[in-house]
Parts: sequence; C-alpha cells; structure tokens
Amino acid sequence: MTNVIPKEKKRRKIAIPIIFMTLFLDLMGFGIVLPLLPLYAKQLHASYNQVGALTTAYAMMEFIFAPLWGRLSDRYGRRPLILLSLSGSTLAFAVLGFSWSLWMLFLVRAIGGILSSASLPAAQAYIADTTTPETRAKGMGMIGAAFGLGFIFGPFIGGTLSYYFGFQTPFFVAAALCFGNFLMALAFLPESLKPETREGNRGPVRLIDVKALLDSVKSPAVGALLAVMALSTFAFANLQSMWVFTLQSALHLPSEQAARLYGYLLAVIGLVVIIIQGGLIGRIVRRFGEEMTVRGGMVFLILAFGLITIVKSYPMMILAAALLAAGRGVSDPAMTTILSKRSVQSSQGSIMGVAQSLGSLSRVLGPLWGGFLFQHYGPASPMVSGIIVLLAGLALSLRIESPHLHMESAV
Repeated sequence: MTNVIPKEKKRRKIAIPIIFMTLFLDLMGFGIVLPLLPLYAKQLHASYNQVGALTTAYAMMEFIFAPLWGRLSDRYGRRPLILLSLSGSTLAFAVLGFSWSLWMLFLVRAIGGILSSASLPAAQAYIADTTTPETRAKGMGMIGAAFGLGFIFGPFIGGTLSYYFGFQTPFFVAAALCFGNFLMALAFLPESLKPETREGNRGPVRLIDVKALLDSVKSPAVGALLAVMALSTFAFANLQSMWVFTLQSALHLPSEQAARLYGYLLAVIGLVVIIIQGGLIGRIVRRFGEEMTVRGGMVFLILAFGLITIVKSYPMMILAAALLAAGRGVSDPAMTTILSKRSVQSSQGSIMGVAQSLGSLSRVLGPLWGGFLFQHYGPASPMVSGIIVLLAGLALSLRIESPHLHMESAV
C-alpha cells in the first residue's frame, strides 16, 4: 500500500509533460502545413472560393466528430483516442505530400479533420483526470502554451522548408513529426481514466448525440459558459480571417509587407500566450477566481478589437495583438477549468468534445461572416461586429456561477 501513492504521484507528474509534448508536436505539424495549403491549392488550380472551402471542410469535420471522440474517450480511455489522432494525422500529412489533384486535397483534409479532432478533447479530459481542482487551471494553461509554441515554430519551419525544398517537403516533415509523436505517446503515455469509470460508460454512442448536447446545457451556468466560449471563438475567427486585409488598408501597405507584419503580430500573440498560459495563469486564477478571469479576458478582447478598428501605427497594432493574446490567454483556460469542474469524471471527454465541436462551428462561421462584412461594409466592419459579439459574451459571462460557491451551497 505504501508504494501505491508514490507511484500514482510519479505517474501524474510524468503525464502532464508528455501531454504537453504530444500537443506541441501535433500543433507544430499542423502549423507547418496550414500556411502552405492555400498556395498548394492554387497550384492545383483551385479558385479562391475553393481555397476558403478547404478550411471550412476541415473545421466542419471537427464540429461533427469532436463530441463523438470525447464520448469514446469516456468509454475506452484517453490514451487510445490520442494514439488514433496521432496516427491519423501522420497518414493525412503524408498523403497531402502525394496529392496531385484538388479532390484529393479536399478528401485528405476532411479525413484529417475527422481524425485530428480526437486529440484535443481527449487531452483536455486527460488533464482533468490527472490534476486537482486547485492545479487544473495551470494544467489547462499548458495546453494553450503548447498551441502557442506550435503556431510560432510551425509556420516558420513550413515557410523555410517550402522556400528551399518546395511545397511538398513540409508535408512529409509534418508527417514525420506526428509519427515520432505517436511513438513517444505509445511508449510513455499512461492511461488516466480508471477501469471502473470506463465500465460505467457502456451505453450507446451516436455520431451526433442531441441528448448529450442538451444535457450539457441543462444547467444555466454551463449553457452560458458554452455560449461564451462559442461567441469568443466566433469573434476571434471573424477577426483572424480578415486581419491581414485590415492591416493592409489601415497602414497602406503592399501585400508583401502586410503579410510580414501579420506574421510578426502572430508571433507576438504566440509569445504572450506562452508567457500567460505557461506560467502566469495559475496565479491569476488563484488571485481572481475562474469567473472573474473569464470576464477580464473578455474585456481585454473588446479593447483589442477596438484598437484594431481605429489605429494607424505599428506600435498600436502590436499593443492590440498583445491585448488580444492576453484576452484569449487568460479566458480560454479559465473557461475550460470551470467546464471541467462542472462535469463528473465519467463525462469529462463528452463535455470537452461538445465544447470543441461548438468551437469548430464558430471557426466555420466566423471567417464566412468576416469575409461577407469586409466585402460589403469595409475593413472596419468585422472588428465592429466582433465587439458586439464579445459584449454579448461578456453579458452572458455574468451568469457563470463560481464552481466553489456552487459546491458550498450544495453542501
């Protein structure tokens, strides 16, 4: 009996860094490929509408399948779903390098969206399994830090490799990274969900489980929280799709300089997110609580959108990017933490899958809405729309009840 507790502590201590590395390498592979896909599609004679649809196809598959993978992780464990996602990403990236026609590109991206959407809900549920309520925000913050690092290094590596070795080489490098990641997880990643918990989740599993979604939003606080998460993601996707064109218009830049500035701003966002989610988020949540952290993040996002709407200088754009990163950096892990505390362990994967699915839907609709506004109402309109959406999210965040207060009242 004396050896059980030290072994359990050692297992938990090792698990978080392995999950971090798994997500970092997975997101770096994704970041390597993502900036190159539009150019690769154009080489295959895609129209601009088809290039946009290529992104939508990936996000739509995530929207459909993320809840399914979350529920399966509750039934079969987190580890099998993470391994499935990594092996699927390996195959998808490798086939991308051999694609010779546009229909193959669409098919591979759709399959990649289906399989890769298993990793995030399983990883979030894994963090929830292996952390205490007091350390969960810090654990969720590490997921955000992995995202930030992956999106800093990935596009840089992909751009450099494509410049020297052609468009296909980065796809094969991404596949190699994912395969190495798969081998690392296979060798060192333990299962986090107890067998007796998995045995309690043997009911029917549906592709689109309307009941699971309705059950998830039955609590007003959970429903409000999921709505805030979706609205925040929608506003950010709406901004991200048109930001480079807003920069070009506001600062009167040629395309090459606008693209370079956009890359610098993304690097600023990545660095700020890493600083916040990699080290500060635990202290921030302990000081202010999860719900106040969410509201503070929403305020930062509103200020960032406002600055982007009106500024005409490089320093102010950098400040706007830093505020944008701070808003997402503090609010995202705080919302995920509240969501995990609202869920019993046996349904962690399901609720994370629902959250990711709603986020994917927001990433499908946000760019379409931003493009429509930009074309018909000018460069500032996506930002103004984003401010309105974020204000609605801030108002809804007032309905998010503190998990600690909820538990105390239940006692």
